[in-house]
Amino acid sequence: MSHQNHNNLINRYFIGTISALDMKRLDALLQDDPNLRQAFGKAARMDANLREAALQTEYKDDKPHIHISRFPWGWQAAAAALVLAVFLLLWQQHGDKGSSHIARVVEAHGSLRWTGDGGEVKNELTKGLVLSGGTLESLSADSWVEIAFHDGSQLALSGQSLMTFSKNDTGRMIRLREGSLSAEVAPQQDSKAMRFITPTAEAQALGTQLTLRADSSSTRVMVYEGRVQVTRLADGSAQEVPADHFIVAKLDIGESFQVQPREQYVDSWKSNLPYGIVYGKWHSAQQGESGYLEAKPLLWKEYGKHMVLDLASFSAIDQRQQTALLQNRARIRIIGRLSEDFEVHFGLTTHRVGGGFAGKYIASRHLDGSTHPFEIDLPITAFHRQYASFPESLIGHELVDWWALTINQEAGLEILSVELFTP
Repeated sequence: MSHQNHNNLINRYFIGTISALDMKRLDALLQDDPNLRQAFGKAARMDANLREAALQTEYKDDKPHIHISRFPWGWQAAAAALVLAVFLLLWQQHGDKGSSHIARVVEAHGSLRWTGDGGEVKNELTKGLVLSGGTLESLSADSWVEIAFHDGSQLALSGQSLMTFSKNDTGRMIRLREGSLSAEVAPQQDSKAMRFITPTAEAQALGTQLTLRADSSSTRVMVYEGRVQVTRLADGSAQEVPADHFIVAKLDIGESFQVQPREQYVDSWKSNLPYGIVYGKWHSAQQGESGYLEAKPLLWKEYGKHMVLDLASFSAIDQRQQTALLQNRARIRIIGRLSEDFEVHFGLTTHRVGGGFAGKYIASRHLDGSTHPFEIDLPITAFHRQYASFPESLIGHELVDWWALTINQEAGLEILSVELFTP
C-alpha cells in the first residue's frame, strides 16, 4: 500500500468515515510499520488539539456545547478503541526509539547554528529549544551553548567548535570534529556508554565528568570524575583514564599515548604561537621581525543582529599540557599592533577547577593605531563576565582560551604575544 493510501486511511479514521474492513487493515499496518505509527501519533495530537480549541471557543462564546460523535455506530467505537489501544501499546514499547527529540538547550549565547538531520537550520537557539540528532556549531570565540539530555547528562560547547550528536539502540554518540567540549555524563548502562569521537580518538563514558579539545591532528581528554576509556584511532591502542588524569591522542602514532596525572596548577602562561591557534592568519617571523597572528573577519549573529568581528584566538593550554589558575593578583600582558585607533575587546574562556565550562570574560580598551607594537597590561580583575549566568568573578578558574577582536571595523589587529603572570 502506498504512502498516500496510508495517509488516506488515517484521515478517514479521524473524520469518522473509515469502513470496518479498512479499520482492520489500519490495525494491522500500525502493528507492522513504525513510520505509520509515528504519522498516526502526529495526526492524533493534531486532532486532539483542534477539538480542544473548538471546545474552548464554544465555552468562550457561551454557546451550547454540542457533542459530535466521530463514531455513531457501536462497532466503529469498538474498532477505534482497539486501534488506539494497539497504537498506545506500541508507542510505549518503541516511543523512545522513535522520538526525534534527543536534547534541549539549557543556555545559548553568541553566534550559533543548529542543523538537524532532516536539514532544518536554526541560527537562533533559545533556552528550552528541543533538538533532534544533528550538528551544533559554536561559531565565534565568545559563543557558547549548553544542552541537556533526557537522562540529565549535560554538554557545553564553547569557542569555535563543531559537534554532531545522535542516539540509537547502543546509546548516544557525540562527534566533536573540532573545538572544545565539556561534559557531565549521568550514569549509563554498561552496554550504552556515551561515546565521544574526534578525528583522532574515541572516549567512552558511563558516568563521569570530562573535557575534550580536538583538532584534525590531536585530541586532549581530561577526566575530572569517574573513569573514561580512550582509544587512539590511528592504531587502536586503548587506555583507561582515571579521575584527575589526562591523555593526548595524536594522529602520529610515534607520539606518546600515555595517561598522565594532572599536575599542580601553574600561575603563569605565555603564548607560543603558532601553537594552539584557533582562528586568524599566522605570519611567520621574517628578517628579524617576530611572527604574528592576524585577526580575520568572522560573521557574528545573535538575537537577530548581524555584525562582523575581526578575530584572533588561540588555546591557553601550553604544549606541556599545564593549566594556569587565575589568581587575584594575576595580570595579562598583550603585545600587538593596530593600524587604526579603535576599541579592542580582549576575552578569556574559563573552566571550573572541578571540571566543566565556567564562563567567558571580557575587557575592552581603546588603543591608538601605529606601525609600532602596543603593550598593555590588564589586571585579571578588569575582565567582566559576558552574561549574567556566568559566575561574577573568574578568580580561581582554569584559563582555557584567549581571544582579541574588533567589531565592524578592520583595524589591522595583530597579536604578537600574550602572557599571564602574577607579580
